[in-house]
Amino acid sequence: MVFADGYLGQMTGKVCLPDHMIQPGLPDWAVHGDAEHRGNVIVSIQLSEKDLEDFNIYLNARYSEMIENEQRSDQFRCEDAEVLLVAANTPARMAKGAIRILREKGIKAGLFRPVTFWPFPVKSLLPLVSKVRRIVVVEASPGQLEDEMRLALSHAGVEKLPDIRHVQRYGGILPQSEEIAEAILGMEVKA
Repeated sequence: MVFADGYLGQMTGKVCLPDHMIQPGLPDWAVHGDAEHRGNVIVSIQLSEKDLEDFNIYLNARYSEMIENEQRSDQFRCEDAEVLLVAANTPARMAKGAIRILREKGIKAGLFRPVTFWPFPVKSLLPLVSKVRRIVVVEASPGQLEDEMRLALSHAGVEKLPDIRHVQRYGGILPQSEEIAEAILGMEVKA
């Protein structure tokens, strides 16, 4: 399943394409309609309770394998970040602009952009969480990304979190780079 947002279809601007394409191939667990991947179709119709439980144990092992191997994310200016913006899809582009503004004002900000939402890329987020003093989740929703991030951190056993705030819009209007930067500057003054 591919998650995107409506803004992608209406976006204008420069697009940088690679000079050649790389075929990524299919993971062993993918569903593709060919004979090789047909066994990956999840069907949970088991009439025997024992068979159903065994099948669910098998599925959970497959899910664990996906969680271990399929976490994807990007980072921007995170090497020395003290304030970590977490954003995905179109709001991540706005967050990058905010980071440039914040860096010009002396605030060491970086961007963590989840590419996968399930599994949430917590393995690459964990080293950043222990180094930053604040996380600001930027999203065009009332908090789904923040919820997923908090849940993933909780499942990873993180008990001590930095201050977590958010900049949210609810679709229609996106959080703009200047708006994000101003909100973070306001948080810095109050800290």
